Amino acid sequence: MARKRVPQPRLRKGAKTYEVREKIAGAYRTKTLGTTDYDEALRLFPAVYAALVAEFESPATVPSTGLTVADVCRIRRDEMLASEDAFRDEHARGERQKVSYAPAKLADQYRVRLDRWLKEARSRWTVRDFDHQRAFLHRLKMSGAGAVDDEVGALRALAQTEIRTIKDIIASDDESGLPVALAAEPNGRVPKLSQYLEAYIKQQKALTPTRELDLRAAVRDFIASTEDKAVDAYSKEDTRAFREMITALPANYTKLKATRDMTAPEAADYARENDLKPMAVKTIQVKRAHLSRVFKFAAADYDDVFNPFADTTTWQLGVNTSAANQKVTFRPDELKAVFAASMSGDLYWLALLVLFTGARPNELLQMTGANVPLKPLPHLYINRDLALKTAARGELDGSVRSIPLHPRLIELGFLDLVKSRGSGRIFPDAKKRKLTGRYSAQAGTNFAYLLRKLGIKRDGLSLYSLRHTWAAEFKRRHPRDNEARERLMGHTVPGVAGRYGDDYDAEANDPALLETRAKLVEALRFDI
Repeated sequence: MARKRVPQPRLRKGAKTYEVREKIAGAYRTKTLGTTDYDEALRLFPAVYAALVAEFESPATVPSTGLTVADVCRIRRDEMLASEDAFRDEHARGERQKVSYAPAKLADQYRVRLDRWLKEARSRWTVRDFDHQRAFLHRLKMSGAGAVDDEVGALRALAQTEIRTIKDIIASDDESGLPVALAAEPNGRVPKLSQYLEAYIKQQKALTPTRELDLRAAVRDFIASTEDKAVDAYSKEDTRAFREMITALPANYTKLKATRDMTAPEAADYARENDLKPMAVKTIQVKRAHLSRVFKFAAADYDDVFNPFADTTTWQLGVNTSAANQKVTFRPDELKAVFAASMSGDLYWLALLVLFTGARPNELLQMTGANVPLKPLPHLYINRDLALKTAARGELDGSVRSIPLHPRLIELGFLDLVKSRGSGRIFPDAKKRKLTGRYSAQAGTNFAYLLRKLGIKRDGLSLYSLRHTWAAEFKRRHPRDNEARERLMGHTVPGVAGRYGDDYDAEANDPALLETRAKLVEALRFDI
């Protein structure tokens, strides 16, 4: 730990005498010692230094009394109105001395000034810059008016009061530009969050049923953790309360027998007391994203709306544990056990295709014979119709590709299966889930049951893990060919669309490229 510096007399360049110079109460203070002799300056220094400190560090104050948040807001509003009246009186008197004076022109000048003032106040409110409000509370305390009981609450309330007061002055100005009677209460047109949610949902044309349910659940839980307030009344304190609750809330608490009749806060408390496993980090982050989009949308509709979920810093709660994002792969012994087990025909062929092509299960389950061309060589043609419709536009484009069939698939009879299905779907029994739009839900459940039956209980393993196993084998065989791996998996790659000039369709129909990638696919080995 560094030693504290001992104040000493100093002789500045150009100064005639030694002096005391010290930073006191946030500013540098200087006082002369009246001598050019250093020994004399040392003798005089203690007394002069003490007087300097006493002068600037100990202002005379009267005992302060406690003020409520409502008190300080009233004082601030009255002060702002009085200051505005004084400003306008002085400005108008100066303008009246000129021939060019006109009330309408004066009103325009006032309006420009107030709009600028309001914009600055809103900007400070958005970033929670409360320096001005802290200075006001300090001034009240030092003047003897009193200290506020709840300083944290007063800062936010003061900022809102200032914005509301400026808006009231603007709204109440008559054509002469001079202030008239001002309303003390804010405009009540801003709806509560539950009401605004309905308006938000109506305007989201691409909102799927399952995402609407997730959105409603997120808003429901947020309101339960705080209260149903106007959308411009929420703050970071509300976000913190929600985060503390949601990180303890068990998954599907509305369906669990023990918690289904409880509110979200009650279920969170119950989960803490009984050591229930909380919901996945990914689920929590999805809820945060839903709420952030609602508040962002509201900020465009109403003034003074703060998005308490915009900052993701405190929401980095851990690693995403979903199977699709963890990239868990099968070990060779696990692959042998899976494909040696008894599976239904559809599940068997689906698992084989995911393993040997790296395609998504949802894409494979929708394929027809038209998606398995034989020329210039047998391959899968994945078009936009097979993509999950809730994906982003860029993801739909990137999903278009051609995947050469691995010789092992042909050897096992996959082309015979396709021929037997005719022009229909290769997996006709796969049903689409109404809420999610996916065909792979039941197949994923069946595969998970098979893993449990085989005693393969490693976390993260799923049907989707076969796709990650393909990617890991491709990377091991061809470590430098990242673009081919990403494209065969249906990921967007910068530059590919531009290089072929027609999005990804031209790339998918390039015979030379298909033959090149077929050689890469043939090198993959899976011991099953």
